[in-house]
Amino acid sequence: MAKTSKGDQTRARIIRAARELFAAAAYDRVSVRKIAAAAGVDAALINHYFGGKEKLFYAVVTYTINMDEVTTMLTTTPREQLGESIIRYAEILWTSPAGQSYLAALRHAIASNATATWSIISDAILPLSEHILDPDDPHRETRIALLVSQISGVATTRYLIGMEPMASLDTETLVKTVGPTLQRYIDGDLT
Repeated sequence: MAKTSKGDQTRARIIRAARELFAAAAYDRVSVRKIAAAAGVDAALINHYFGGKEKLFYAVVTYTINMDEVTTMLTTTPREQLGESIIRYAEILWTSPAGQSYLAALRHAIASNATATWSIISDAILPLSEHILDPDDPHRETRIALLVSQISGVATTRYLIGMEPMASLDTETLVKTVGPTLQRYIDGDLT
């Protein structure tokens, strides 16, 4: 079993404290000092390990989302099934305990800081686009924007505001309804 370094333990403690604070309050109301106090560390360590609050916020999101697991899912799923696989995976994430923290952080970011909101969404989704989108596609940026809008729209209507009937759809209905739209955004005709 690999031994965890003191630095790794400190980083994890900062991320845990930040995740709790971002889930409880608006992004703008969570200061680096508050995070440091909650983690029991000097505020300078946040800049040292993360380079500031916005990058720490991104670390909280990527700590919540297992990017290696997502990458594996994207690279092993047959291309024609990616749309359904992406929304199914998102649904699993959103309903997990970690996903609840992610959604709470997203809710507070939307309410207080557009830059942080874009950071959460784009930093979680944009790196994944390289696994599913053709780099030479002249519509690549449009496809990314459409994927981001659809996925974030589902999260917002289903989990953040609880819009019916979206909030109470069963997972399979959601996958069968939203999956084809995502698939079209991945490799379909956009005209």
